[in-house]
Order: sequence, then C-alpha cells, then structure tokens
Amino acid sequence: MFLVIILLPLLFYALLLMWLIPLGYTVQSLVNLLTMPRDFFRIATNKGQRRNHALEHGTVNVIEEQYGTTHLAGYATEDGFVIRGFADPEMIYTAANEALIRMQSGERELAIHKRCGTSIAAGNLLASILFIVILVAFGQANIWTMILAILAGSFLGPIVGPLTQKYLTTATDLDDVEIMGYAPQVGQVVIYTRQSELDYKVV
Repeated sequence: MFLVIILLPLLFYALLLMWLIPLGYTVQSLVNLLTMPRDFFRIATNKGQRRNHALEHGTVNVIEEQYGTTHLAGYATEDGFVIRGFADPEMIYTAANEALIRMQSGERELAIHKRCGTSIAAGNLLASILFIVILVAFGQANIWTMILAILAGSFLGPIVGPLTQKYLTTATDLDDVEIMGYAPQVGQVVIYTRQSELDYKVV
C-alpha cells in the first residue's frame, strides 16, 4: 500500500510531463518558424553586418589558433562587432587586425566558426521544421516525435550551420573594410570598423 501511494504520484507526474513537454516543444517550434526566418533575412540583407560577422569569427579563430578553445563569444553590428569574455583587449584588437589582413589575402575559411550562434539557430530551426512535418504526417505530438526531430536537427545542424554562415550570415569580401579602433568595456571589447563602399547602408 505504501509503495502504491508513492508510485501513483510519480506515475501521474511522468504522464503529465509526457503530455506537457511535446506541447511546449510544439509551441516553441511554431515560434521558431515565425521568428527565425525573419532574423536570418534581416542579417542576410545587411552586407555591412555580414562582413563584420565574418571578421568577428575571424578574430575568434585567430585567437583560438594561438590559445586553443576559449569561452569568447560575440556578435556583429553595422559599425563593427563585440567580443564578449574576459580577455586582454589589446590581444583581441591585434587578432582582429591579423584576421582582417589574412581574410583580405584570401583566407576566407576564417569566416566560419563552429560555435556560432547562427549555426545553433539553424539547427534549432531545422529541428522545428522537422518536428512540424512529423507532427502533420503522424497527426500527433508526443515525446517520440519530439526526440526524433531533435536527433535529426542535431545530426543535420553541424552540416546546415556552416552553410548558413557561408551563404547567409557572413560576407568575406573585406577589401574596403578598415578597423578604426577598439573600446574595452566590462566583460567585452567593442571593435569599430569602417566600410567605405557601403557607407553603412543596407544592400
């Protein structure tokens, strides 16, 4: 009797989770389908930001060539990019200049970084699409369709992510890009760039 009293609430909780988790994942998948394509489009149509995104990746790649994997992260803007993490600002600035020179000399592979948030977002979007397709095909959301979509997204994400970076979110034609300076801030460094061809306009 005592065992039944303990097991019944646990069983009820497990069944509730098996219903709530797929429901939550369905909602999240729909949100991803509505918001992520817009975000990708916004970046893909802003060449200045795509160039700075490539240079941001190049900077982190140069640093990691010398020091190994770091906990640095970043994001690009139209006016430059930000490297987040506790590191020597002068080292980051030097790496940015080296990355720019090397990329201008043809090392375009520096624009791709394996831990880019774009790759993660592309994997999440792909998993969401697969989940909705499976949901429509089988007519129900359950823990197994969710796991299948997540596994497929995890497998295909590392393939789709770099392609998304290469063709949508970075641009490696950096000939008219100049690094104008940097500004150390708490926990991050802002690198300022100038793009004479674009004059900061969206193309």
